[in-house]
Amino acid sequence: MNRYLVLIALVAMPLAAAAQQHPKSTECCLQVRGRYAIYVQRDSLWIVGSKHLLWTTDDSLDEMLEKKGWEDWVVFGNFEICTDSAASPLRLDNHSDVTIKSYKNLVFRARK
Repeated sequence: MNRYLVLIALVAMPLAAAAQQHPKSTECCLQVRGRYAIYVQRDSLWIVGSKHLLWTTDDSLDEMLEKKGWEDWVVFGNFEICTDSAASPLRLDNHSDVTIKSYKNLVFRARK
């Protein structure tokens, strides 16, 4: 009986170690219509129709806005945003950190 317990323990240990090396992703994603802009303090994505100003950074969007003059331009579009937090993206608070996975239908507009 003890041999079986030792054998089971020897088989289970490598499986448990492999599971810890590749944990399941807790990333949650959502498609939103938003406005991306560079601000002095931090780059942000405002979800259109809400009061949510989410913190994020996207190097390619920053580069496009910097070429146009980031102080005078913003970009609207459809964004896929993701968060690693356990909370759903639908429950994000103002200034929550998100990652932009993708974007499309970009329209540049002058700031008012």
